[in-house]
Amino acid sequence: MKKLFLSISLFASILFLTNCREEATPEQFIPIRDEINLLSNKEKGELSELILNLKRKYGSEIAILIIETTKNKSIEEYSLEYFEKWKIGREFFNDGLLILLAIDDRKLRIEVGYGLEKIIKDEIAARIIKEKMIPRFKNGEFFPAIKIAVEDLIKLIENNPDLIGDQEGINSRWDKIKNHIKK
Repeated sequence: MKKLFLSISLFASILFLTNCREEATPEQFIPIRDEINLLSNKEKGELSELILNLKRKYGSEIAILIIETTKNKSIEEYSLEYFEKWKIGREFFNDGLLILLAIDDRKLRIEVGYGLEKIIKDEIAARIIKEKMIPRFKNGEFFPAIKIAVEDLIKLIENNPDLIGDQEGINSRWDKIKNHIKK
């Protein structure tokens, strides 16, 4: 009887672990994905703390993705694909933001969800990249570059909480909410 119970438990555990592959993680907010181990655990912890504090206070999400290369995709295409796949930001607010670094390509991008576009316009994201990040990257200061960008983005959100949310899509959000309630 014990062997049967252990066999069933083992089978259930394997089944559970099989379902916990990477496809299941979009529901879990993971602020930093460093595929090349550019940052130390301490640095990741420090950035995660900043990001999670923002999420707790305002709900908005910032994610950081560090990869070697986007391969045959443009950085814009890659960041948008990742942004949508991992559902960064709250569903009815569209208030997510992605900082993507493709190290071997020497490219970076800040992808902003619709719900933060009134706060972080393309020009502002471009200025943060050009004035704050690139000069530090040229000196090999990756963590300081990312940290200052995250801090600046968080300040912008904290100073404009009334602008968070996809204001243009209020009607479409209401339709989604109604349909969600009906289910």
